Amino acid sequence: MYGHARDASSAGSIDSAASPGAGAFTFHGTITPADFPPFSGPDGVTRLPVALPPRPALESVAYLPLDGTVVTTAFVRDKLADLASDLLHSVKQSTVIDAPSNNAARAVSAPAYLPPSIALLVTFDDHDTELAIPAHALVWAATGSPRLSPCVDLRPPSPPREQVQPSLHLPMFSLRLPSCEAWSLLHDYIYLRSPEGLLEALVNGAAVSSDGEAFDAVKARRQGDVRRLDLVRKLWLNVVALETADEGLWRTMSEAWRILYERITSDLPEP
Repeated sequence: MYGHARDASSAGSIDSAASPGAGAFTFHGTITPADFPPFSGPDGVTRLPVALPPRPALESVAYLPLDGTVVTTAFVRDKLADLASDLLHSVKQSTVIDAPSNNAARAVSAPAYLPPSIALLVTFDDHDTELAIPAHALVWAATGSPRLSPCVDLRPPSPPREQVQPSLHLPMFSLRLPSCEAWSLLHDYIYLRSPEGLLEALVNGAAVSSDGEAFDAVKARRQGDVRRLDLVRKLWLNVVALETADEGLWRTMSEAWRILYERITSDLPEP
């Protein structure tokens, strides 16, 4: 639920001078799930919601095909858990080695152990980048997302006569997400399912300065935390777009927001 920032008025907002050129920090206690824009508005004011928007209602796929039968998605996740690090290592060691004119398939160089089964074609609303990424269909389907479950039904088309050898010929599965910056965090979480690792990356990860000005330590720390908070916002948008109801993921995003928001507001001078 939404709370109030450290109370400065009956409206529950805090206004404070921000670092040079950034405008003022204004903390608001309400926001709608359908409207989660960047913090900095056209008026130069940075507005930080007290909490993430309410979690939208998401349906989960309850069953998935596995080894010629149908099992629960929870069972698949349990089976994948012991292989999580090896599966992630496999895709990071795999490489898409061609870029044909159509998006039906890609040739992929991959390790023999736990090779990927599909290639994700990922595009973003906020960036022109197009990523072709080797992936394991079952790992992505195990998120329970209705958007992702069809990827387990893909079958590789016949390889071209001039296919580069040795390589796999993997079917493509397309995804479009809001944020490019938050992609790698989401990708690695889906493989490892480590709330602790994701929380550490969100609240203590590097936050590169957006300009070259030198600020005092408190202002620099605050700006870094605002950028980290914006990364949580971008991750939230990606998770909503992916339609995954992963409990650990949603709890971790909420906890990261709480920690960062409290750190930012604790640095503000008393009104």
